[in-house]
Amino acid sequence: MKKIAILLWSVLLISCSKVTVVSPSTPTVPSATADPAQYGTPFTEVPDAPNATVYQVNMRAFSAQGNFKGVLARLDSIKALGINVVYLIPIYPIGKLKAFDSPYAIQDYMAVNPELGTLADLRALVDGAHARRMAVVLIG
Repeated sequence: MKKIAILLWSVLLISCSKVTVVSPSTPTVPSATADPAQYGTPFTEVPDAPNATVYQVNMRAFSAQGNFKGVLARLDSIKALGINVVYLIPIYPIGKLKAFDSPYAIQDYMAVNPELGTLADLRALVDGAHARRMAVVLIG
């Protein structure tokens, strides 16, 4: 029994004494382009989770225009509800699968859906929300 214990102890020491580090191979997913330069000044008034009052906006259904400009025009009414976080549901270009468009089948996380407006329109909306002391959340 003592010999088996010594043998197991020896195997354990031998196996622990040599650490093999596997270096990562080339990633299988192509990396995204370099991060774009920071736009504007980071918003410092993001509320803590317990203090967040979130308003979810679906641009297509929220306004007659169905775009960023339509939401921008109604930011005062959103703020009047006591909202401090505006959550914009997918603003990215959507993919197509068998001719079915889903706002959650994102085609490009680095672009803005042209149906909703331009990057400048999105920035105007974000700047407008920040001017009203509301944070903006984008989730893909």
